[in-house]
Amino acid sequence: MFCEFVRHPQDYLHTWLPALLDTHIFVDPACILGSVVLELGYAETLVLRVARGQDRSDPRDLPPQDGSVLYKLLTDPDNVNLEKIPPDLFMVKILTRAVLLLPF
Repeated sequence: MFCEFVRHPQDYLHTWLPALLDTHIFVDPACILGSVVLELGYAETLVLRVARGQDRSDPRDLPPQDGSVLYKLLTDPDNVNLEKIPPDLFMVKILTRAVLLLPF
């Protein structure tokens, strides 16, 4: 089993990081915050890459020095360039991921 994780360290990380964050960082007995933080990070990276016209597998300048698109939308929304971001990206990708994480 260990060899399987060695061959796929990214899968191992994606599997256990939410639980590790919940247990050791957030101390969240509901085990939700770790997944929420990671999903927000995935959505943020997706929006950033779309805004730049950057390929999804291109890790250059992540995170950006001047802050991500979502960070800029929160802190200085009037100065965010949204030309390359289709409106449905926010509706489909970000909101869908957020809804999937809500406890029922």
